[in-house]
Amino acid sequence: MNTRDTRETDQKPCILIFAPESFAYQAMLDQVKLGVEEEGVPCRVELLAPGTATSADDYGNVAASASRLDVGVGFDNHGRAALNVGLMKKPLFYLEAGSAPADLRDLGCNAARLVKGMPLK
Repeated sequence: MNTRDTRETDQKPCILIFAPESFAYQAMLDQVKLGVEEEGVPCRVELLAPGTATSADDYGNVAASASRLDVGVGFDNHGRAALNVGLMKKPLFYLEAGSAPADLRDLGCNAARLVKGMPLK
């Protein structure tokens, strides 16, 4: 099933951040959210059931496909993060586990800047 076809049209446009239900890196997720919110773009975090995706790339693709803004961030259970756009199969930005908080915040800022059409950090 194509996630893009199941988007709710009454839902407020936002950047989606998807992670597995068992996600244990809340501090990383919080930094990405701060970066998005600093740019004034709304975001929503959803924890997905097992089997939805396996890697940060997969979660990012699913998030971008489900977002009305076509921008999504994905995390995996290993603490990796990926910023995906639209139908691109590869992430635009990818961060490994243990990335600095400033890098995570920049990832969120860049997600928001993509939506606003601004230069990336």
